[in-house]
Amino acid sequence: MLILHSLRKKKTEKLSGADITAICQRAQQACVREAIQLAKEAHARGEEPSDEVPELQRRHFEEGMLFARRSVKDVDLQAYKDFHASQQKAKQQVGDLPGEKFHWPDSSSILDDEAKPDNDIYGGGGGSSVKAEEDNLYGPSGGSATNADDDLYST
Repeated sequence: MLILHSLRKKKTEKLSGADITAICQRAQQACVREAIQLAKEAHARGEEPSDEVPELQRRHFEEGMLFARRSVKDVDLQAYKDFHASQQKAKQQVGDLPGEKFHWPDSSSILDDEAKPDNDIYGGGGGSSVKAEEDNLYGPSGGSATNADDDLYST
């Protein structure tokens, strides 16, 4: 990445992360093509191809830059900048934006006696089965189709 960073900033200034990823992928492909070509040439000379792992060079990234395309328009970039500025302004006015300082409750306070789930819903016994039937997606019979369901599919 140091090589890509060393390319002039002006060339990559308005490129998105996806655009830069495409440049890196093209650089990688150029490096692999070059390594394959060198192996073919060595084989043609009757030599054993090198076992060295090919290394990405500046020339590979420059080749990748030849195909670079911007996917984000100036209008969209300005919209992102405006949104960022409005968020920074809101943060300064209000202090912290909602959700920035979220604190999880203690695990002991999550399921105190009043907040524990009703065992009757899950078939734990004791209570009304009406609630259990309302929550049962498969009907009161626990999974089999009812006669009303059978009527829907009969001809």
